[in-house]
Amino acid sequence: MPEFPRKDFRLHVGWRTIKTAVSALLVNYFLPRPRVVSLWEGFKGLFKEDSKV
Repeated sequence: MPEFPRKDFRLHVGWRTIKTAVSALLVNYFLPRPRVVSLWEGFKGLFKEDSKV
């Protein structure tokens, strides 16, 4: 049985980490905080109105 290609796995994890970091930076740049907060409050409001707890 061939040995697990450790070097390829490290490259894959490194590339995934870079893509995640770039995605997070783009989201933070294009969605300013007040807009995200208002969207989140609206999203939470959907559950509070329908909640029967």
